[in-house]
Amino acid sequence: MIFIISLWSGEYLLNIGEKVNILSPSYINSIDVDNSGNVFISFLSSYTSPYLEVYFAKLKKNGSIEYFRNVSRAGSIYSQWAGFSSIIFSDSCIFLIWDDRRISYHDMNFQNEIFLRRYYQNISGGVWGGVENVTENDGNWSINPSCIIRNNKIYVVWKDTKNGLSEVFFRYLQNGIWSNIMTISESNVYAGSASIGFFGNNVFIAYEEAINGKIVIRCMDVNNMRKWIISDTLNNAFSPSSGFTYGKFGIVWNEIKNGRIRLIYREYDGEWKPPIIIRESPNLSEPSLDISDFKSFVWVENGDIFYIDDNLSEPLKMNVNSYYCSNPLLKKDLNGNIFVFWNGYISGSPDKKIFYRIFDNGKEENYGYQTLFVRDRIEITGNFRSYAILSIDGRKIKEERLNGESVVFDFREIPCGLYFLLMEDNKEIIRRKIVHIR
Repeated sequence: MIFIISLWSGEYLLNIGEKVNILSPSYINSIDVDNSGNVFISFLSSYTSPYLEVYFAKLKKNGSIEYFRNVSRAGSIYSQWAGFSSIIFSDSCIFLIWDDRRISYHDMNFQNEIFLRRYYQNISGGVWGGVENVTENDGNWSINPSCIIRNNKIYVVWKDTKNGLSEVFFRYLQNGIWSNIMTISESNVYAGSASIGFFGNNVFIAYEEAINGKIVIRCMDVNNMRKWIISDTLNNAFSPSSGFTYGKFGIVWNEIKNGRIRLIYREYDGEWKPPIIIRESPNLSEPSLDISDFKSFVWVENGDIFYIDDNLSEPLKMNVNSYYCSNPLLKKDLNGNIFVFWNGYISGSPDKKIFYRIFDNGKEENYGYQTLFVRDRIEITGNFRSYAILSIDGRKIKEERLNGESVVFDFREIPCGLYFLLMEDNKEIIRRKIVHIR
């Protein structure tokens, strides 16, 4: 019998306390993390207004909500119909960027613009700046912004139809001054669904573009003005999502071939690596990824949310009670914790809600975090009552009790990959990450 210790939390439903109750309907948009166990999310809801508005929440690693705020409402000005939002965490402040039709712009026929608002969480218990117009009334249907901070600049990319067709635009903010708005797409038919990231100091943008009768995934190195087509030009591709860490940039997207949908991943580390098929199914959509430490992916398949990473041989189904799920988002922090959010329905309610699960690697603040690299054997000295080796999905692989001053685990018959060392006594449980290499 294999004893399961669950490192994944249960399925949480986003709930902002008894007075606010469950937000309905709600749509998750973006997540980011710090390295203290905090999660920052932006989402849409219409629970206090007939219109969709943008909200911000700060969650602790245990799933509890610490702070909650309507971001798009500033005084008497509020959203006519807010859209996709993107969030960036930095040491000085948190940036929220979203598309919106603002009530105050009646004379502009409610065209969509891109807006920005800053949250200084370390000043006087938290101070919000005013709402800034990123597109400066230049847009027609500016939607789906993606943003990043790099080289002391805030880069924003979005889609707009101001020239009569769907195109991709971007600009950056440096020292309080916005650059000119630049068009990066070239197609005279269609471009859209942009996602932004970085490789080293260079900013990369992945987006859809119509070329020779097919929708392909293009990528642009903004600093060097280089472009690549990275998907198969014989197939239609869509929904690019980027991941990045120091030393590599990755993109995942959907691609249709012979009536089936593939989940394709490709990586750049100075040159483009061959594409990897992560999954193939008649019904795949909305991929998201995080490639820090190791590669992790989430996606929708037949209305369910699935997660897989480099250390799993089979995907894990994330949703438990929710169904007809969509829009999964994934983020990891530097301490090895994994956060997965998505939208779905629950029995007894007609509205979409936000659900999430958290993978807790067991880091304790007073012990710090340590990664152990193992080839054949590992000897552990300590005074804990029991020691165990766990797989990343919580299966107990080996277990030893302290007999003397140390315990020894033999890894020669264990496949290479990521594991956890669980050290337990009557007072505390400590986990350490183990990377088994040859």
